[in-house]
Amino acid sequence: MDKLWIVVKNILYRVAKNRSSILLHLIVPVAVVIGMAALFTSGSGWAYTAAVVDLSDSASSEYLINQIESSEKFRVVAIDREDADEYITEGMSSFVLVIPKDFEDRILSGDAPKVEMISLKESEGAAWMQVSLNMQISNLKDAAFGSEYNANTYYEIIQGLEDAKVKIEIEKVEDSSGNIYATQPLIGMYLMFVLMSASTTAFMILEEKRKGTFARIGTAPVSPSIYTMANVISNMVILTIQMSLVLILIKYVLKIDFYVPDYKMFIILFFYLLCGVGLGVLIASAVQKSGRANAIFYLILAPSCMISGCFWPIEFMPELLAKISVITPQRWAMYAISTAQKGGSILLPLMILFAYAALLFIGTAYFIKYKDKTA
Repeated sequence: MDKLWIVVKNILYRVAKNRSSILLHLIVPVAVVIGMAALFTSGSGWAYTAAVVDLSDSASSEYLINQIESSEKFRVVAIDREDADEYITEGMSSFVLVIPKDFEDRILSGDAPKVEMISLKESEGAAWMQVSLNMQISNLKDAAFGSEYNANTYYEIIQGLEDAKVKIEIEKVEDSSGNIYATQPLIGMYLMFVLMSASTTAFMILEEKRKGTFARIGTAPVSPSIYTMANVISNMVILTIQMSLVLILIKYVLKIDFYVPDYKMFIILFFYLLCGVGLGVLIASAVQKSGRANAIFYLILAPSCMISGCFWPIEFMPELLAKISVITPQRWAMYAISTAQKGGSILLPLMILFAYAALLFIGTAYFIKYKDKTA
């Protein structure tokens, strides 16, 4: 055990005294992650653009549009019907609302008119819009009922609502659902970057192999397994410091809230780091050349991040890929964070991440032992 800690201190000392190592392992990774976080959150006011095709052109449709825009969650743009597809496909609006020509007539007849909503995919914004539409149409129906379906009285009621002659008392509560939804891409990108940072373990070991350090271990009282474990511990120390700096800067400088208690976020990412470092040392113990290790690592990194929910929600993927994603540590780290955001227990995903890391380290031990026998 004493030999292990001596090697760990030696590795950390070499990193600390080398400015390029500090730049590579701490400053650059932290700067990149903070830059990504700032990019993800810049200009996000949580307002969705809604293009509206008003075929009714009535007092009712005008009231509906005004009420949607006054919520400050949506920015309304009036367009013609023939431009609707272009607005969606070109990304100029989150969705298009088409108010039918008979919108007001149906309200005054006691019916519930339907406003068509066109969007490329389901989203949190579309769900909010549907709720807002249902509520405002219900208000118009109530106004029509209260006027006994007399058009003049009905107009007076909705005009009174807009002029605040008829007041609805509203108490605003903090809505964090949109913020939580938007943190998912940032978390996914960070998990990918954590795995990339953890790969430095593999390349440090391979560099030692290239320099002949491992060959000299045979003449020293330090076994390859102890030297590998020392690399794992030293890299976990470096990556934990890196992770702590990132979490502190994201929360207190960029003011981004992941809606997860700090200690839970730290624990989840620490277990995920174990998986990343485990993957790195497994690759380093299995191959001899840096180029081959680099190819294997990125061959694993890109597909696993794609199917695990780092880039897009699992719900958007085919069922087969969603099932395959359960073998990736990113999927369980995302699940743990999502569960923590909802206030649930993270014990199960943490156990799975730990088991995943244990399997990787067992595989590393096997390759080291096998090479010792064949040496």
